[in-house]
Amino acid sequence: MEHGILKVSETRIREIEANEAFIALMVTSDKIAFGNAAKAAAQNIEPIIKFIETTDPNVHISTESVQIVSASGFFTKGSRAIYTLKVATKRLDKLGEILGRCSEGKDVTVLGVSWGYEDEATKQELITEAVRMAKAKAEQMMGAIGYRVVGIRSCSDSYSVPNIGEVIVSGSELGSLGMQRKSRRIVSDSVAMGTDFTNHKEVTATCTIEFVITPGDGASETLV
Repeated sequence: MEHGILKVSETRIREIEANEAFIALMVTSDKIAFGNAAKAAAQNIEPIIKFIETTDPNVHISTESVQIVSASGFFTKGSRAIYTLKVATKRLDKLGEILGRCSEGKDVTVLGVSWGYEDEATKQELITEAVRMAKAKAEQMMGAIGYRVVGIRSCSDSYSVPNIGEVIVSGSELGSLGMQRKSRRIVSDSVAMGTDFTNHKEVTATCTIEFVITPGDGASETLV
């Protein structure tokens, strides 16, 4: 009995919502420290950290970088430290409130916000749906001409998950966007107006299957 190959591709797309936000903060301090001690050294941000921890008990705050600044170019008692901190929170409903408090801190600049997603489960669900639809399509197509699907020669999957970059910039960065420079208070003001900071992205899953087909009782001889 002769066999043929039918190649079918199916794609499924679903929009998912961010479940975590990462706030990048720049803090200037007269105290210099590294590692976890940097958070304590940056006293200007201590009230903000306490506020964030009260808002979200599971918040994670880490020191991303420490830059030493000195007028003489050497490490001296007069040197200052510029800390970049990352605040990870799952309380997206409180994000506006947190940003507003951060933007009001002395010597504290909100650099931006990026998003975190849990997309692995969605990818698995979508590819399973795509495989089922590909199988159903192949059987329907072949049934219309009297052929049968009797096996699979190959199966592949692919995914498209776009990266979502920073979506909020502080007032000090507005100039680079061609906008009128304003004070950092602009971030706090926009927050006070109830801006929605949640974000979404599309997850795409595609399967490509080569089905083995064979003529059935009603198959057209011209297709053999």
